[in-house]
Amino acid sequence: MPKHTAPKETIRRLAQTGRAILEGLVGALLPQPRPQHRPIPIPVTPPRRR
Repeated sequence: MPKHTAPKETIRRLAQTGRAILEGLVGALLPQPRPQHRPIPIPVTPPRRR
């Protein structure tokens, strides 16, 4: 058994806990709730006529 390979389940658990920790840190640093997805209004320029 090679030492460096870990079963996928433990990797998934580590990834989930890492995501939870990151979300907690982001929530602590940014107290405002997640903004709803608003598309950025792109100014529509008329087509250039040559």
